[in-house]
Amino acid sequence: MFEKVTENTYAITDGSTVGNVGLISVESGKFLIDTSMYPKVARNIRKSLDSIKGGRLVGGVFTHYHFDHTGGSQEFHDVPMYGHELTLKNFEKNYLSEEFMKRIKEQDETNQFGDLKVTPPSKIFSTNPYVPEEIGNIEIIHTGGHTSGSVLIHFKTDDAIFAGDNLFVGRYPWGGDPSASPYDWRSAMDVIMDLKPKWIIPGHGSPIESLKEVKAYHEYISKVITMVEKAKEESTPEDKALEEVLEIEFLPEAREGMKSGTLKRWVSVIYQTS
Repeated sequence: MFEKVTENTYAITDGSTVGNVGLISVESGKFLIDTSMYPKVARNIRKSLDSIKGGRLVGGVFTHYHFDHTGGSQEFHDVPMYGHELTLKNFEKNYLSEEFMKRIKEQDETNQFGDLKVTPPSKIFSTNPYVPEEIGNIEIIHTGGHTSGSVLIHFKTDDAIFAGDNLFVGRYPWGGDPSASPYDWRSAMDVIMDLKPKWIIPGHGSPIESLKEVKAYHEYISKVITMVEKAKEESTPEDKALEEVLEIEFLPEAREGMKSGTLKRWVSVIYQTS
């Protein structure tokens, strides 16, 4: 399942896990980044770890709370799974309810979720950056952006970053989460550019060995912010500002409504910022 990216980093980016899944594997242990959307898939992920050189599985981290990255977490309930305090807050608000389980069952016509047991992160942090105790040379950097709890995982040994859904490679990103912020998203791109990693593993799409995509994200988000701030200063109605930024071309849309939903949220954040 996993493909080798660097000497000690691996990733599943073929879409089989919906959200990408990453792995850092060194002699002292293995550290998982996200758990896929489905428990059945996560079960196979766990089995596949034995074929990868390195120590035993010692822990993992959620890049953010979205279920395409956390739905398989029940298969890793026995190891420390880290999440930012805002990731836990979003997780509890959105997924720990009878309403959510009912919706999952109604939509799960092919029994993809099976015996789903919604499993939030077990180790919560707020320090930034945060260094997990189970494995060395890793720092978890809270940036927000895609969601309020979104983080980057920087593996210093291999000069690699797991960007989570702050980076979609080859398709338009989803930025319509109720906690998403274009300002924080742009800052996340600043962090990546400052670190200048050799490899970046996105939340969706293939690993990249260049800052080209990151710079393009930064330029696009900056353009949206500048245009909307100007519209706000000129007392332009919010819906009119949205129409204007929808005209900016940036990556193909993954599905209907992706771009409009994202920009609607971003425009709203900018208009509400004093």
